[in-house]
Amino acid sequence: SLDLDKKAVSKCFNSIKNIIIDNTDNQISQNVAGLVGSYCNKMELPVNVKDVAVEISDLICKKDVIAGRNPSTIAAVCILIASKLTEYRTNKKEIGKGIKRN
Repeated sequence: SLDLDKKAVSKCFNSIKNIIIDNTDNQISQNVAGLVGSYCNKMELPVNVKDVAVEISDLICKKDVIAGRNPSTIAAVCILIASKLTEYRTNKKEIGKGIKRN
């Protein structure tokens, strides 16, 4: 049998858990920002809309409210919000079609 200190094991577990969670959150954030940029390029949106959408995606990812959500959906919502803020005329249907373009 192993003679392990319960406190040491718990401390080690929590340290590893925090590293894993931080890396996962960062990967999701990078994935969403990448998707926003890619979708904006596909849709040939103006640079100001793209910049606002990327900034929104960064803010949303930092708020830790996207766990379990589809990154593609989050990216589309960021573009929709950016379009409203910049007064660029688009809607959910156009964004959906633009994202699916090859």
